[in-house]
Amino acid sequence: MTAARALSRALLPLAAVACAAALGCDRPPAFERGLGAGQPLALDRHVVWTLRDQPALFTLDPASMRTRLDPLPATPTLTAVGPDRSGLLLLDDQPTVRWVIFDNGAPETVFETPLTGRYARVAFAPDRRRAVLFSGGADTGQVLQNPNQVAIVDLETGALVERTLRSFGDVPQSIIVSPEAVVAGAERQLAWALSNRYLALFDLAAPMADEVIVHLTLAGDTRTVAPTEVTLAEAGEGLAAFVRAAAADDIFALGFAEGEPGVVPRPYLNQLPAGQRPSDFAVLAVDAGPRVFAVEPSLPGISVIEPTTAGRVAVQSDLPVSRILPFEAERDDGTPGRFALLWQAGAAGVVFADLDRLEEQRGRALTPLVVGGSISDVQPIPGRRMAVGRVGGNRVVILDFDARTATPLDAADEIQALIVAPDGAAIYLVTASDDLAVLATDTLIASTVSLTEHFADVQQLLHVPGADRLVAVLAGPDTGRVVVAPTADLSPEVLQRRDGIFLEGVFDR
Repeated sequence: MTAARALSRALLPLAAVACAAALGCDRPPAFERGLGAGQPLALDRHVVWTLRDQPALFTLDPASMRTRLDPLPATPTLTAVGPDRSGLLLLDDQPTVRWVIFDNGAPETVFETPLTGRYARVAFAPDRRRAVLFSGGADTGQVLQNPNQVAIVDLETGALVERTLRSFGDVPQSIIVSPEAVVAGAERQLAWALSNRYLALFDLAAPMADEVIVHLTLAGDTRTVAPTEVTLAEAGEGLAAFVRAAAADDIFALGFAEGEPGVVPRPYLNQLPAGQRPSDFAVLAVDAGPRVFAVEPSLPGISVIEPTTAGRVAVQSDLPVSRILPFEAERDDGTPGRFALLWQAGAAGVVFADLDRLEEQRGRALTPLVVGGSISDVQPIPGRRMAVGRVGGNRVVILDFDARTATPLDAADEIQALIVAPDGAAIYLVTASDDLAVLATDTLIASTVSLTEHFADVQQLLHVPGADRLVAVLAGPDTGRVVVAPTADLSPEVLQRRDGIFLEGVFDR
């Protein structure tokens, strides 16, 4: 864009205001309404905002700096990014559900379907094929509300089924959708509504089939054993569901006998001993076969459970742990390995676990790394046997489990946001003094550029991987202000700043 054109765009709203004030010409209605921009959302190649007061979907392509404004027929009440970041699910106050994809660059509405109820949350299937709307207190009339009503949406066709999940005096706290798979002899996509003391199991591939209620306690048991996590995984002769629940010492394993297509299979319940009150778990296929890894803060450590025999091996750690973050990385011989970070917020270190070797080597498969200070967050660096942790307000620590090192790096000011690139090659961060930095994970060399020269006040840092861009969203007027930087070349010369991006198109409507 030439300097003259940029100046012309910047002065256009001022010229319109001057026209209205000095010449008495008609003010466009758009001037009388705010924009009400929602939080920016990073897709694979775009950044998207919903404008509520002048209902529209605003899209920025950071690679080309092109923008689009697509009017919406009603005010968005919920905007959710699909699991592969290529689409948006929009709910509005009509109420309507709308699925918008960005496969060809520009937003394309696949369908818009009216709803009978109003919903506040969405759970996506991992394959992006289906979604479940829930937690809305769906209207059943002028007085009654139905919080157990859900809407099952086929994102490919727009087909919609609204139905009520039966309950025992409770409502779904969350919904987890399993991958589509052959379960009990038929292709199914099982979904789990988690409520206090029980699960409601239903099938998205057969949306009208009766759900199955699964109790985690006996009929006379008054305990509240609330399910908190569900994972569907291969175990023994077929797929099984593994459930962790609050106030329970066991991991519940739900197996399935052969069933009929179109009928939700009724699972049978087994209990796997997991020590005392496991706080987190993961189910993975390691070299020895399927295993359940349950983290036990009271040990402290981790249990390896064989799901068929319920055999348990408890391995104590040298540091407190309460979370498990599994990941994969290559071994020295090039073969894939299954690993995990074991950690606890506030602890002074992280434990690296070789999950393939843990059952056999026990404590020798755990590598503790201690840092100076309390860790508030940690995440694996993809493709590497490394991790990055945050300590205090302005320190990051690069954990290398092969070298058994923990290398600290201090920022000049408090770190506001930290993003690890999907390929693990870099770490991006922005500080409270508006310094934008990229750290190469292989060399630990950082390049930094100050945004203060751009009068920046960064509110949010977004990574748009398909465009290879960082987008810093700035504070200021509700007209849209961004600074865009290529991830491969972080220097002041290549920064692109745009002010008033929402105005481009709003006043042309």
